[in-house]
Formats: sequence, structure tokens, C-alpha cells
Amino acid sequence: MRIKELIEITGVSRQTIHFYTREGLLQRPKKTSPNQAEYSEAHVERIKIIRQLHEQLCFPLETIKKVLEEQENSAGNSSVLKTKIEFLRPLDQLLAQDVHSETTFLELTGISPERLEDFEKWEIITPKLVGDQKVYSHHDLTIGRVIGEMRRLGISYERGFRRDAIKEIRDMLHDIAAKVGKDFAYGTKDKVPPEQIHELSEIYTEIVAVFFYHLSHRLVKEEVERNLGIIRSEQGDQ
Repeated sequence: MRIKELIEITGVSRQTIHFYTREGLLQRPKKTSPNQAEYSEAHVERIKIIRQLHEQLCFPLETIKKVLEEQENSAGNSSVLKTKIEFLRPLDQLLAQDVHSETTFLELTGISPERLEDFEKWEIITPKLVGDQKVYSHHDLTIGRVIGEMRRLGISYERGFRRDAIKEIRDMLHDIAAKVGKDFAYGTKDKVPPEQIHELSEIYTEIVAVFFYHLSHRLVKEEVERNLGIIRSEQGDQ
């Protein structure tokens, strides 16, 4: 595509595209003549990522360049980076808003009504009932969007994933959370003044959640790679 089409698709000006290219944020296009250059879908995706990092996460361009360079040097791909940007935005936590309609929730997540019924029954998504209307928290919305994205990427029962696997994950996490909650309550009993306990519990919740995320991320990655190695080894023996 020509630069004019790239501008129309991304909404970024010609000057900005040239600036990104000069600064090394955007790969140089293929020159087709002294005055013509050919851009690809890779340029479109890169510009979208740059804008997300800059506008949604408020990253300076120097930091964005480092993120992109790190991504190019790692085993990851643009889909992984886009997923992290989409679902780990800190402002979503600070400016969280509830969703006051099941219809809106389904539209925002892409989940089918039948699957939503399963997720609510399994207490993966837990709306509150206000009058006769369901109200979904920002946690519900993020979980729902993640589930919808999983299906869009092909992580679904049609590809061999068990329909109730997500329920088993929820049940295991609930058991861990129950133990963590009990440890906190009884560990602070008679040791923390009542007027401080709520604030401490809020901080504790956030810290433990971050710990869960990073530890589970590492463990899941290690186990996926280990099991893929076993499968490759078994296939090689056949």
C-alpha cells in the first residue's frame, strides 16, 4: 500500500509516519521508485501498537522503542504484545466502570448468552443484581473480554480445549484464595489495629494479585513448553 492508504487506515499523519521511521520505531518501507514506497500490513500493526503504548499507557517514545526492540529480540510475537497491552492497562483498574446490562456485556466481550450462563453458574463471572438488572464489575468485564479473545484466537473446544477447563482453573484458584484470605485474617488478628486493617487488606490484595500473575505466568509458560517437548519427543519416536 502507498503512504496515502496507510494514513487513511491508521489515522496517523504523513509527518508522524516519517518521524516514526526516522526514530527507528517503524521499519523502513520498500522503495519501489525514487519517489514511491510500499508499506505493508506489518506497518499498520506496528503503528497501532505504537499508538496504544503512547496514548493508552502514556509511554514515552524512547520507552516504546525499547519495548518494540525487546519484542523483536524475544520469542514472542505481535499478538502477544497486543494482548498484554489490551488486558494489562493500569488505567482500566484506576478508572474502572461497571456495566449495567447483560446485553452490553455480551457485546463488549463477544461471549454467547449460553456460555455466559455457564460462566455465571461456575462463578467465573459474578454480576450483582440491582433491582431486576445485572451489574458487571470491571473484573467481570476483563475476564469476559479475555475469554472472548481466547475464542477469537482459536483457544476453544472446537480446537480440542475442554469446555470445563476454565471451571477447573477457577476452582483451583478459589482454593488458593481461600487459604490466602484465611492466612491474612488470622495472621493479623490482634496484631493490627482495627482502623488499619481495611487499608492493609486492600494493599495485601493488590500485592498478592501481582504475585499470582507473575508466578502463574512463569509456571504456565514452563509447563506448556515442557509438555510440548514431551509431545515432540513422542512424535519423534513414532
